[in-house]
Amino acid sequence: MDRKFFKIIQELFQKEWFLLLLLIIVKTSFQVILLISGYRWLSADDYCRTVISFEWIQNPKIYSGVWLPFHFWLNGFLMIFIKDLFTAATILNFIFSLLSLVYFFRLVKICFNLNTAFISSLIFSLFPFQVWLSISGLPESPFFFFIIAGIYYFIIWKKSGYVRTYLLLSSLSFAFSNGFRYEGWLFSLVFLLFVVYEVYKNKSSSEIKVEIGYNSLLIAFISFTSIIFWLILNFIDYKDPFYFIKETARIYEDYNNTKFMQRLFQYPIFIFYIAPLTTFFATKEIFMIFREKNNRLLKYFLYFNIFQLLFLILQGVLGTGGTNMISRYIVINSILFIPLAVRQLLKFRDWLAYSLLIAILTVNLVWSLYYPVPYREDTFETSSFIRQEIKKDIIQNDEKIYFEIIEGFYDIYPIQTFSNKPDIFLTDDLSKIKKTTESRNKKKDGKEDLNILDIKSYFEKNKVNLALVKSDNYKEKLKLLGINYDEIGDYKIFRLKENKRALSDSAISQFAKNVISLDKNPNLINYNRLFAIKDLRIDNTNFTVNPQTISIILGSVNPEIIDSLDYDNFGFERYSILLELRTIEEDSLVYSEQKKIFSEKNIEDLINFNEVKMIIVLKPFATLYYTSALKKSPFESGVYNISLKLFDKKINDYLPLYRGDKMIVETDTAEMSDSLTILRNNSLLPLLIHKINRADSITMQYDLGKYVALFPDTKFESLIENRGRDVIQLLSKNGIQVFFSQRYQGDQFLNWVFTNF
Repeated sequence: MDRKFFKIIQELFQKEWFLLLLLIIVKTSFQVILLISGYRWLSADDYCRTVISFEWIQNPKIYSGVWLPFHFWLNGFLMIFIKDLFTAATILNFIFSLLSLVYFFRLVKICFNLNTAFISSLIFSLFPFQVWLSISGLPESPFFFFIIAGIYYFIIWKKSGYVRTYLLLSSLSFAFSNGFRYEGWLFSLVFLLFVVYEVYKNKSSSEIKVEIGYNSLLIAFISFTSIIFWLILNFIDYKDPFYFIKETARIYEDYNNTKFMQRLFQYPIFIFYIAPLTTFFATKEIFMIFREKNNRLLKYFLYFNIFQLLFLILQGVLGTGGTNMISRYIVINSILFIPLAVRQLLKFRDWLAYSLLIAILTVNLVWSLYYPVPYREDTFETSSFIRQEIKKDIIQNDEKIYFEIIEGFYDIYPIQTFSNKPDIFLTDDLSKIKKTTESRNKKKDGKEDLNILDIKSYFEKNKVNLALVKSDNYKEKLKLLGINYDEIGDYKIFRLKENKRALSDSAISQFAKNVISLDKNPNLINYNRLFAIKDLRIDNTNFTVNPQTISIILGSVNPEIIDSLDYDNFGFERYSILLELRTIEEDSLVYSEQKKIFSEKNIEDLINFNEVKMIIVLKPFATLYYTSALKKSPFESGVYNISLKLFDKKINDYLPLYRGDKMIVETDTAEMSDSLTILRNNSLLPLLIHKINRADSITMQYDLGKYVALFPDTKFESLIENRGRDVIQLLSKNGIQVFFSQRYQGDQFLNWVFTNF
C-alpha cells in the first residue's frame, strides 16, 4: 500500500498540472497571509495610481503625461464591478501575478527542464519584491506577465519552426507591456533585434523561409505600435512627443547630477541588492551559457535579460542616473536570473544543492514578511475612520470632506482610496479662497491670515461635513468656530455638521460589564486604577532607528471613568497622555509630545469597545520621511529612552502606575530589555518598566525602551566617540535588517555610498 501511494505521489510530481496547482496554492496562501498580517501596499504611487484609475473611470478619456495609461484603464475597468478600490487594485495585480507564475513555469520548462521549472517557480513565488508587487497598487504585475509571455511566445515561435501565430502573440505581449512600464520598451527593442537576426540568418535560404522572415519583421514591428501611440499622444497634448521624458527628468532633476561610475554600475548592484543569493549563483551560469554552442532556446532566454539590462545601463549613463526608487526597475531582471541560479545549484551534490535551495527559500520567505510601510499609522487610522463614517451614512451623498494639503506629504491618496469615494474630497488652499470681508488680517511676515468668516462661508457653500487639517494655524482657526474635533496622530478631524451619535442605554450598560477586572488581571499595568494599557505598538520600521509613531490602546478598569471627566469644568481636556524622550546618562528631557485622551470619537469607542486608541507622532523623526525642511537637528543624535505618562489636569499631576490593584513603588520594579517590541493584539501587557528615582518612590512612567535618533547633520565621529557603544549594541541586534526594512531605504543607502565613495 505504501509503495503504491508513493508511486502515485511520484507520478503526480511529474505532471505539469499538479506542480502548477501546488505552486498556485503556495503563492496564493503566502500572499493572503501577508494581507492578513497588515500589508498595505508599498508607496504613495500605489494609492495615487488607484485614485487616478477611479477618476479615469468616472470620466474616461485618452490622455498622455508621465505615467503610461494601460494600468489606469485596467484598474478603472475592474472598479466598475468591484467598488472597494483597494480590493480592486489588489485583485488586478493578484490575477496577473498568478498568470505570470504559469507562464514563467512553462517558459523555464521549455528552456531548461521540469525540475528547474518547479524549483525556480517556487523561488519566484516567495521572492520578496515579486510578492509585494503582486498584491500592490502598482503596474508591475501586469508588466511582468506581458514580458514573460512575450519571451515565452518568442521561444515557442523559434522552437515550432517560425509559426506566425506565436510571433504575433509575442509581439502583442510586448506591445501591451509597453503601456505599463517604460522598461518594456527596451524589451521590445531586444525582441525586434532578435527577429531581425532570425530574418538575416535565413535570408539566403529557400524562398519560403525568406517569405516567413520578411513577414516576421512586419509582425514584430507591432510591438512598437503602443510606443508610437504614446509619442503621438504626447505630441497632441503637449506639442512634444518626448514630453514625458523631459518631465520625468525635471521631476528628478536632483538625481541627474550623479557621477558616471554610479550611472554605470547602479543597476547591476541593485540586482545583487534585491536578489543577492540567486544573482550570485546565476553569475557563473551566464558565462557558461555564453560559451555553449548548442541550446539556442536557452541562449535566447538569457539574451533577452542581458541585452535589456545593457540597454537599461546605457539609458542610465546617457539619461537619468539617479537611484531614486530604481529597485523596481530591475525586478524583472532578477526574476529571469532565478532559473540560471537553480541550474547552477543542481550541478552540486544533492545534499549541498538542496541545502542551498532551502536557505534561499527561507531567506526569501523571512524577507517578504519584513514588508515596507508606506505611511504612518495615523494616516491609516484616519483612513479607517473616514471609511467608517461613510459606511454609517454620517457623510451624505452631496456632502464633502475638506483635506488640508501640506507640501511634501502625499497622504491624501490612501485616505481617498480607503474611502472608496475620492471625488468627495476638497483640497483648496483656504488662505486663497475668495474673501467675504472688507479686509484681512496680516501676519508679521506680511502674508494674509485666514479669516474665520471666509472659512465658514467656504464650508457652508461646499457642504463640507468633515475637515481634516494638520497645521496649527488651521486648527486654531477652526477651534474659534466652536467646532468639536477628534485627533488621530497629526490629523485633527473637525465635525462641521451635528451628527446624531446618541449612545443607547444598552451600550452604556454593556460598558460597565466590559470594564477590565483588576482582580482577574493582577499583573495588568494601569494608571491610578483608571486606564489600563491593553495594547502598545511602536513603529519599528527602521528597527529602533527614528521611530515615527507610537500607538497605544487604553481600556478602562473603572466604570466611573466617564463621570470622572468633570466635563463642565474641563471638557475633554482633563486627561492627557505624555510621551517623553530622555537622555540615558542624565535623564534630561529632549523632546515631549502631549495629547488629550478623550474626544467624542474616543468616548464612543470606550463605551462600545472599552478601547481608546491613541497615536502619538514623533515629529522630529516623522518629518525626515516627508520633507527636507528639517535642516538642523532639534536635539543630538544618539540613544534615548522613551516613556509614557498620564497627566490629570484636575489634580495637576501625573497619575501613578499600578500593577493590578497595587501601586508600583521603587522596590516593586522590573528591568526591561533595551529594545522593546510589543505586538499583542487584544491581550494584556506584562509588567515592563524601569526604576525611576523619585523622593516618594512612586513610579509615574511606563518605559518603552531605548531607541536611536539619527538626523541628517549627524557628526558620526562624535556620535561613535560619545555613544557608540549604545548605538552599536542596538543596531547589532537588528543587523543588516536596517537596510532592508524599507523598499526604498536600500536605494537611499546605496545612493549615499555612490555619492560619498
